[in-house]
Amino acid sequence: MKEKKKRQVHTASFWMFILPALFLYALFMLVPLLGTVLYSLTNWDGISVIYEFVGIKNYIRLFTNDSAFRSSMAVSFRFVALYTILVNSIALALAVLLDRVNKKLKSFIRSVIFMPNVISLIMVSFIWQFMFTKVYSELAGDGFFPDITWFSNSATAMVTILITLIWQSVGYFMVIYVAGIESIDRTYYEAALIDGAGYWQRTFKITFPLMLPSIIVNIFLSISGAFKTFEIPYLMTRGGPGDSTNLIAYIIYKEAYLSNHAGYASAKAVVLCVIVMCIAIFQIRAMKRKEVEA
Repeated sequence: MKEKKKRQVHTASFWMFILPALFLYALFMLVPLLGTVLYSLTNWDGISVIYEFVGIKNYIRLFTNDSAFRSSMAVSFRFVALYTILVNSIALALAVLLDRVNKKLKSFIRSVIFMPNVISLIMVSFIWQFMFTKVYSELAGDGFFPDITWFSNSATAMVTILITLIWQSVGYFMVIYVAGIESIDRTYYEAALIDGAGYWQRTFKITFPLMLPSIIVNIFLSISGAFKTFEIPYLMTRGGPGDSTNLIAYIIYKEAYLSNHAGYASAKAVVLCVIVMCIAIFQIRAMKRKEVEA
């Protein structure tokens, strides 16, 4: 009887702690998501209280008669691929190099590299816009660098967004990689050292394989974050020149707030959400497979 009472008290305590979190999650995550799905089935303009149910017409139009959306998806996928490869490569390289630095200097360097991550993307965009338009122009004028008009060329405009986002976020991914390296049992390295393995052999045979969970997590975070990139293209390029930096999040904003097609924009947002969810499911399955193998 006492054991049963203990279990009941434990269960009640558990739900008392978990229910507020579940309520907030439902209020701020599930309700807006459900609302977006419902609005995607209407022709709502974002302002009027009167709108019509149009079923899946928005989705049919999206995939059959919207070349701008298809173009933005192609641009977004290229951007996501480039960003994911570059930011993870740089973050992993920095983490491996930091592992060789003494503890005090390591903490300082890690803090410096991580610092841009605490700056808002709006401020980061203004900083780098100034760097590209003023500072670089001055240096190019003095003959230090080739004269490049960063924002008037489609290729270099995308490069500005990549550089800005990588500078802002690389410290975050580096910290995760550093934590992954620090969690590796040092006896593996000692055993490899006794067997005559060099630094690079230890890195490729021990460090990288044992860091696979951290790599999978960072790949998912960088992909999902890149798909949601909005502030930088909005403030730096406005999707231009032409449609060269028209990322999907910026297209959704323009459709909802500039064209007043909130219902149609919601359909685009749902498609983006499905893409990110598919990536999340793939990441979870990959992590579980790795756990089973371990």
